[in-house]
Amino acid sequence: MLRPRGDASTLGLRRATPEELEFSKKGVRRAGKRRLAAVVEQVPNLFRVFLTRRGFQWLGALVIVVVTAYLVGRAFVAAAKPGPKAFVPIFLETEEKILWGPRSVWLADAGDVGRPMDRWNRTTLQRGYEAAWRRLFEAKRADHPLALEREFAPPALRGAEDSVDGARVSPYATDEVALEHALELHQYTYDGRVAHVRDRCLRTAFVVRDRKTGASLARGSDEGTFDALLRLEDGYWKISDLQRIGPAACPAPPPLPPLPFAPVRTEGDRFVDEHGDVDVRGINDVRSGLAGGDFVRNAALTKPDTEPPDPLAKVAADFERLGGAGIKFVRIPVHFDGAGGGIPTEIALDRLTRVLDLALRNHLRVLFTLFGGRRNVDLAYWPEVDRHLEAILGTFREHPALFGWDLMNGPDAEFKVQPEDDVLAFLRFVAQRATRYDPDHPRTISWSDPSHACLLEGDLTFVSYSDFGMPVDVARRLGEVRRRCGKKPVVLAEFGFRGKPSEERLQAGYFHAFARGLGRQPFYGFVWTLGDVDASPDDSPLGSEKRRGDSFGLFRKNNRAKPAWLAVRQEFFKP
Repeated sequence: MLRPRGDASTLGLRRATPEELEFSKKGVRRAGKRRLAAVVEQVPNLFRVFLTRRGFQWLGALVIVVVTAYLVGRAFVAAAKPGPKAFVPIFLETEEKILWGPRSVWLADAGDVGRPMDRWNRTTLQRGYEAAWRRLFEAKRADHPLALEREFAPPALRGAEDSVDGARVSPYATDEVALEHALELHQYTYDGRVAHVRDRCLRTAFVVRDRKTGASLARGSDEGTFDALLRLEDGYWKISDLQRIGPAACPAPPPLPPLPFAPVRTEGDRFVDEHGDVDVRGINDVRSGLAGGDFVRNAALTKPDTEPPDPLAKVAADFERLGGAGIKFVRIPVHFDGAGGGIPTEIALDRLTRVLDLALRNHLRVLFTLFGGRRNVDLAYWPEVDRHLEAILGTFREHPALFGWDLMNGPDAEFKVQPEDDVLAFLRFVAQRATRYDPDHPRTISWSDPSHACLLEGDLTFVSYSDFGMPVDVARRLGEVRRRCGKKPVVLAEFGFRGKPSEERLQAGYFHAFARGLGRQPFYGFVWTLGDVDASPDDSPLGSEKRRGDSFGLFRKNNRAKPAWLAVRQEFFKP
């Protein structure tokens, strides 16, 4: 530090002594402290707000960094390992394991094929052939030759690319999916690298849309016979030549074994069995089957390395209560994703078997609801649905406790988010496949609006819909449906009243009024629902609007009966 030397006019400078320097520093510090104290004393609140704001700024920045890192990490994990509920297009390289596909059967080999083909190679060849068709249809849907070289080799690769290019320039977009293959081996070379396969029955479903508006112009199915030459390259079977050689020669489905009992059937507008008329009246039980929270929320149904707690104790208690009250029917929704989503898990099939065994022990007949609404009825999901139907219906059609199949609950809710024509086409496909896998048991679709109850009535055994309207008009609504739907039984799939703790008397009064509203009309139906639960899980696309079932039950969560339990027994289940 330099200080002036002499008077100010001379402008002379000299170096300050250490004592002067130290005094000067102390003075500055003292002056600064005095000024800071004065500011703090004058505006203490402003000073504190400044400090608090600064702290919140640093905290907010830290939170933003942590959240961003978490979201980026989750995105990388999801890209590397898609979840079981996510739809992964077949052309993505991350999908190596095909969980479901079209229904493929192997016919007898066409004479001497050369080298015998073992089961493992036959399955690998089948998967490669199916994957080629899937990738071709996905490429047409995306208007881009998406890695066609993975499943096609020249010259078939060039033909597949030309097919995709032709579809892209067309004013019409065609969506297509393969549903069935009937494969016949004609030749298999001794080096194991070339195979000649004839597909006797390639059955596809398609829909043609206007490319600009997206409106559906036509839909249907196609069948044909194809010759395919496949080569083993880099561990993959690739189609090197593919030709359509004529119409399909689909083999007849194998005959189903006869049932060991006489199921309930319909005669006109009545249900009958070997003993005469059957009064189909029962109660919904969402805690049974694969619908209750213990089934759906537990990860073991999709992660086999985790074993869930067994919920069959609750099911047994429910069925004992129903059987003891003389009730003969119960409606149980099977949660699609909870059962495995396309390929039912062994855990799911075992539990459903035990549910039916418990029902039989308590003299109950079960109506299974297979779909509670689906997020997407696109053609790409139809093979998945077909595999689900084949597994569930094929497994349980011979069980004596089975009453029938409710193919879908509330599908008209899908009209709000998907084209009605697409939803009806999906339901028609489900009804046709269900008839193939189990033609003996009654089949229906439960609509949520009585005005839709007669849709697809010709593909079903009986008509059903849910009725939560005013009980005084129930006879009028039921009569209108009966007049419009012809001579088929009409069943109320769900009816009930949400009895909150303060409204349990009103809930009981609702059922008395409902019975008075019916009058002397014949009546089939299922009360909604037996016991209070946390929620009513389904597959509905309206995820934020899922109806909570926590107060519709006839029993509270502590298993104590509500007044409505006595009212229901008096009005609908008199001995």
